[in-house]
Amino acid sequence: MDRVARRVEMGRSRSLAAPDRLGNRRVNNGGQSMAESANPRFFDLVGNVRAMRRLKPDPVPMELIWKVLNAGVQAPSGQNTQPWRFVLVSEPTGKKWFADRYRQAIEKRSRLTRGASRRKENPGRQLKALYYQIDHMHEVPYLLFVCGKCDWPFKVPEHERIGEGPPNYGAVYPCVQNILLACRALGLGAALTTMHQVFEDELRTYFKIPQDYGVVVTIPIGYPEGNFGPVTRRPAKDITFLERWGQVR
Repeated sequence: MDRVARRVEMGRSRSLAAPDRLGNRRVNNGGQSMAESANPRFFDLVGNVRAMRRLKPDPVPMELIWKVLNAGVQAPSGQNTQPWRFVLVSEPTGKKWFADRYRQAIEKRSRLTRGASRRKENPGRQLKALYYQIDHMHEVPYLLFVCGKCDWPFKVPEHERIGEGPPNYGAVYPCVQNILLACRALGLGAALTTMHQVFEDELRTYFKIPQDYGVVVTIPIGYPEGNFGPVTRRPAKDITFLERWGQVR
């Protein structure tokens, strides 16, 4: 288990700066804010959830998967409707079925991945990881389909609601993020994909997913081949406007 996962699993204590007269905790000597000092494990974790597409075929204990899924269902949802459902696939035939269609869907839509002979000779790190995922999707220990209850958006008038609406993506994605965080905390690799949308009708038929549920994301899960590491993101200050769009002060 890597350093961040150990710290999340085992925990650790850090001293907090004393509160000021207003009850606000000051920045400590290490330059940490009150929130970072109060929740060190979370801030270690959330900046270290890199998409891991290179996964080992090694088996993953089912008790770890239950931990991941139980973390997922702790997510909030409007009126506590909990609109998510999971289909967990570990059987080789089902994984191969998905992997074949995943490959076809990507190769039809990307010049960069159209057949092994036409791939870039010196791909970058991210593209190299994608190539690996295409070639080894059928070998991952688990494929997780996170499904959402179909629910028409409020903006669609009643008289225009014909058939099933789309899944409520906004209600399901907090569950998805919890799953990704839980995988990272347990030292498991994961990276969501939505390429299944290209063949979703086939997918729902094959895995017997009812029509009133849509597949929101597919998440391959397994132990990572490479190393975890910090993510690179633009600082929030660079993309946040105050009071009005375009206003930074």
